[in-house]
Amino acid sequence: KNMWGCCAASAHGGEPSCCHKAREVDTEVIQQSSVGTFDVQHEKEFVGETVVQLSGTVGVIRPERDPGVVQPNAARLGAKGSLAGGVVSTSSDPIFRASASEGSPAMSFAEKRSLRKASKNLPILVESGGEQACCLAWVLSTTSHMQISKTQILGLHQHIDVCTAVVGADVLIQEAANGLIRAPKTTSSQMSDADAMVRLGQLICRFATTNGVGLRVGVHVGTVMPVTLPPRHQEEGRPTFFGDACALATQLATLSEQECMVHLSFDVKNRLNAFRLARLMISSNQSSFYLDPTTLIRNFYDHRTGLQPNEGDGPPVAHNVTELVMRLTSTEADAFRWKSLNEFADFLSQHGVNTSLFGKGSSKTLAEFYEAVVTDKKSSLEIIDGTLERVVNLVRISLRMRDKENKLRELRIASEGTQTGQVRKRDQKFAVVLKNLEKDEWQQAVEKCFVEKLHLPVTLQKTVFISDQECYTFQEDRSSSATVPGVMTRYRAHNIVINIKDQNKKELNKIGLPGGIDFSVGTNESQKNWTWALVGDNKEDELMTLLHQHGVDASDFPAQSFAELYDEVYERSLSTLDVVGGVLTRTIKIIKVWLHAQVLNVDHMLLVKAKWQKGSFDALTKDQPISMRMSVDQDWSEALEEALTTRLGLNTHFQKQFLSVDNGSHKLTEEVGYSRSYPGLKTLYVMNEVRVYVVNSQAGACHLLGLPSGTDFTFARREALAKSPGSEDVVVTHWCWKTTEGYERKVRSAIRNSIEKVPSIAGDPMQGDVMSGDDVGSCDANSVLSVDDVFTNRVERPKLLKVESTPRDDHDASVLKKLMKGKKTDWKRAKNAAAKILDPEYTCKAFFEDITAAFPELRLYCLETEGGEDLVSSGRTADDEYQRTIGALFATFWIMRLDLDGKESFCFGLNDKWLPFERDSAALLESCRGDSEDVTKRGSFFEAIDWKSIQQLLLDAGLLKFDVAGHRVHDQERTLAMLVMMVTHDIMKLTPLLPKVGRGKSFNGYKAGEVIGDHDMALSYVLTYHAELLPSFTGLPKAQQESIRFCHCKMDYNMGWLVQAEAPPGALFQNFKKVASSGQVKETDVAFYFVHWFVDLAGAEPCPISGCTKFVLKFPQRVLAQFLDSFSVVQAISIKAETDVLEDYLRECWYRHDPELGPAPQGSGTIARMRLMLMAQGDTLEILKQFQLLSIDEQTILSQEMACTGCKGQQFSTDDLKGQPTCGKGPAILVYYGPALMQKAGKKDPKSALRVLAEVYRRTRELWPLTEDAADQSITVRIDALKEIDSSLIQRPDSGQIWVISKMSSKDSMVKLVAASEYKDIDWKNNVVLQFQSKDTKSSKSTSNRLKLGVGGIGTRVRRFGFLGGTVGGD
Repeated sequence: KNMWGCCAASAHGGEPSCCHKAREVDTEVIQQSSVGTFDVQHEKEFVGETVVQLSGTVGVIRPERDPGVVQPNAARLGAKGSLAGGVVSTSSDPIFRASASEGSPAMSFAEKRSLRKASKNLPILVESGGEQACCLAWVLSTTSHMQISKTQILGLHQHIDVCTAVVGADVLIQEAANGLIRAPKTTSSQMSDADAMVRLGQLICRFATTNGVGLRVGVHVGTVMPVTLPPRHQEEGRPTFFGDACALATQLATLSEQECMVHLSFDVKNRLNAFRLARLMISSNQSSFYLDPTTLIRNFYDHRTGLQPNEGDGPPVAHNVTELVMRLTSTEADAFRWKSLNEFADFLSQHGVNTSLFGKGSSKTLAEFYEAVVTDKKSSLEIIDGTLERVVNLVRISLRMRDKENKLRELRIASEGTQTGQVRKRDQKFAVVLKNLEKDEWQQAVEKCFVEKLHLPVTLQKTVFISDQECYTFQEDRSSSATVPGVMTRYRAHNIVINIKDQNKKELNKIGLPGGIDFSVGTNESQKNWTWALVGDNKEDELMTLLHQHGVDASDFPAQSFAELYDEVYERSLSTLDVVGGVLTRTIKIIKVWLHAQVLNVDHMLLVKAKWQKGSFDALTKDQPISMRMSVDQDWSEALEEALTTRLGLNTHFQKQFLSVDNGSHKLTEEVGYSRSYPGLKTLYVMNEVRVYVVNSQAGACHLLGLPSGTDFTFARREALAKSPGSEDVVVTHWCWKTTEGYERKVRSAIRNSIEKVPSIAGDPMQGDVMSGDDVGSCDANSVLSVDDVFTNRVERPKLLKVESTPRDDHDASVLKKLMKGKKTDWKRAKNAAAKILDPEYTCKAFFEDITAAFPELRLYCLETEGGEDLVSSGRTADDEYQRTIGALFATFWIMRLDLDGKESFCFGLNDKWLPFERDSAALLESCRGDSEDVTKRGSFFEAIDWKSIQQLLLDAGLLKFDVAGHRVHDQERTLAMLVMMVTHDIMKLTPLLPKVGRGKSFNGYKAGEVIGDHDMALSYVLTYHAELLPSFTGLPKAQQESIRFCHCKMDYNMGWLVQAEAPPGALFQNFKKVASSGQVKETDVAFYFVHWFVDLAGAEPCPISGCTKFVLKFPQRVLAQFLDSFSVVQAISIKAETDVLEDYLRECWYRHDPELGPAPQGSGTIARMRLMLMAQGDTLEILKQFQLLSIDEQTILSQEMACTGCKGQQFSTDDLKGQPTCGKGPAILVYYGPALMQKAGKKDPKSALRVLAEVYRRTRELWPLTEDAADQSITVRIDALKEIDSSLIQRPDSGQIWVISKMSSKDSMVKLVAASEYKDIDWKNNVVLQFQSKDTKSSKSTSNRLKLGVGGIGTRVRRFGFLGGTVGGD
């Protein structure tokens, strides 16, 4: 079939210039535009077809007789015109060519812009009956055409009818899969016709999003003209519409890059009124805009209307300043040694200086010049480019304060005395001339100058002065000097700004403070008269005038806001002020970073939980991502690096090693608001948003982000506020990890709630509409955290242990040795806690008192140093680690008592009497701060969790057992060992305790003398060599000690890889197997390890009194259930081969699957199908069906690669690969984020997702060919960049781009999108292109030949890449 667009010449009333020769190809018209109708209908009798359907401004043709000629005929028909983004047109009209080419790769942005500009100057021809209107076009996506049901179609049309009636619009064209709607002719003063159509588009997209319908919507404003089509058969003529509003709205819908978003043209944006403050995403070609369906209509009035302002600004953020000091190549004349004044004069004469001019007028005498250069060395002579020049090094100081009127002033020399007793006017900044020896130590020279010239001691300077490092500049000027005739002077100046923090200090009275009065220093000829002058050539007055001229009253600004505005515009370049359309507009750029990490293979996002700023909690930042103000000229990638550094303390090395930036996720949006900081001043927010992924959340260095368990953490930073006294503020941010699924579900739920209500034109921000994650004010007052909320539900902390800053002695663990000296375990209370743990009368409070009194190691979490520096490597506070440890101990206590009160305590937490809350009680609701959703989640977890699996785990670990009478009892000795293990397991997160490797030793890669930075490995070292330092450990029986030592070994076991079948058995179990096979490790020890893992994560939140909130409130129940199910299988790792353990788990999951899948498969493809079952996580049946529909080649690739073990000598019994290339060879391939691809892209188009996965395996194998020597190895390919994208877009990237697998090391590779500009720099030995096969082999071959001619040296690795449309092929 073929589709064409409305010809613009006809749209303007001319003759149709696009003649669709249907007669030549023997076709049938299904849908046809009013333009195409004239020619095709005229030839109706000649071709003998029957017209099935006619509609608005698009047409579809199919062959009438032989379905086999569909594609050739369509191609021939399309060849009559030019193909632009799927729309056929031969129009010469620049308006239509510009719009039709929006998605065309052949047209540059500059060309589009010039065409769009030219189109504005063309006259609009309106036929009689035509009118100007705003139109909305909607069309189902290709995927929806194949998947949508009749019920969904009817529901969509019913919703469109209701919404259209609400906004008062007219339906012009309505077909099953597309439609055209015209805005109402009359609108309110607040809602323009463009607003009405954009709002309608939002309502339609919301319905589509909620019901899983792929929909594209376009809105354009222009000409709409009616026309009646010729009659068909016995029918009457059918009225329809055409015009550029219809054509371009359809064009915007058809070519939209975003499903379920409103795609609007530049002209529509300019007509918005109610939506003019809405956040709009700029399209990739920057010629149109997208509006999210969840964005609500913001208040667009300023403070003069009496409405509340919409948006507040974040605090100004310092930007990086590149300090580039350019020094010219020179030869210093100081190399010459002048022994006398005469030699000095001769030297000057030799270089063309007339020495007779010295001493005349205002010039220095030759003797004074000689003294300055030779004796005082306050300047030097250098030969630069063959010319003798005088060089003066100096520091210009702007010492600043603010007066009572909040105006910025700096200290200047007003005048000074001369030797003749006269006063010479100066009006110069405070400056220090540096001697030659001081030029590299100018900071010390500044301190010395304040002492000598203003009599301010260094100690006072350090107390009251603060240097603004961001304002530092180096400047080199060259000019003639009246005091040194005939010699050009080159001034090399350091320019610095120093702010006075506390001008009320009485020691500053001598320099005219706090009032800023004039003062003098010295007497007679040495007297200098100083003044506090206004800064910046009255720029503050200019700013004040500018504001008043545009109706902005600065007197309405909150305190310090005017100073901050001046600072951000003139000093830091963090914003600009421009007059746009007669309105003064402040423009600021913001970077927002959505940081993602896998917490047990569940995708989480890092969001703000609470922020302490300017002396109070900022309620408007809750659930916001990492954000930062950008400087005006800063690139988003540079701002991204700075934001991660300043907001989280992640240095560049960490970012490069552990973070991956998804460049394809970057989007640019604009939003208009009136700032609460500057009432009446319109502000345009230009927001850059990008996703960043943590590469390896298991890495020890990621502890500072609360990983791998995804716990909350706190980060504090100092931030400059303005150029004013006390210009620094301490900002404390409490961060939390939330599941991406939960966050998105919350948004979808809010959208669904809004749809269930009767839609309105304006929407109600408090009821029907949803604010997206970017919008300030997205949380209500009840959701705002206070100081008490952050630090409640904690237990009392013991008295702090002081760490003295004394040098380490020669002991490997000197600090631990010193702190534990003389400490003993109270075994009576320790054994009491273990013995009574199942006693119904033994409360959690009694348990807490026993363990804190018994185990001296708990005091190690309560360290402080003399300097108060940070002690914890995890990014949390020491108290957080103490609370988490108590939480793990409480979790142990509760799961041991599941038959008593353990389940209730685990889920609902403890009241003030240390007893569990009752479910659904008012007291529980109050403890949850009135959050009914929190209460509901707790109840849901209580009902859904498989408590029997937890009890079985305790039985497997030997913690519980059955006595001779069949009653469940506990092993006291084993229970005590678990308590000791949880007491000590995190003590090495306290950095002063970290040991160093002793002399003559090495330990897991650490050499003698090196401090062991990994906290797990550090504890393992202490348990191996200095166990006597932990009395609670050494007091245990040897068998229990060995169980604990096993649990602290480095096993590199990723449980998420197992439950989602993400990894081959080698990568999954090899190290675990190695540890479990060493010594006398038993299955009970492996289960003991899993109990430790479970309670550690259960208590991960630092609020033990509120229950195990990590699992109950924050962790997907489905994933937790999978973990519990896996424990019993993995326990056999000590006695079974890695491949057998994984195969047992896959087989068990197959039989346990709901719905039932039938008998387990056998033979080729068995392991691939079983792994895909787990990777799909819910869409198993469709995935398995589509697997069978793949080509033989693609099935073979998946079957062979997914059954490759990575374990030498091991094969799966049900799919042993006998006779296959991968049998007995390696390396095996781990596709990192493979499950995410199948769960996201696979949900929409499972077959395409499987094809993408097969191609990733195929091309990765090219980088790592199969060999027998590598049979025991596994390599990783990361597909972060693919997992969030529709598989159809993966197979057809944007023009001029290709997907490449890039080899990063001998073990790792990653998929990335490469632009054409980067091709020449790519090392094609370590990179391979992802190619998606086309069914048209001939076409593919011709494309291959074209590419070989176009790109020399790349060769066959890119032979199937097409420059005009990404990689070739696809369904």
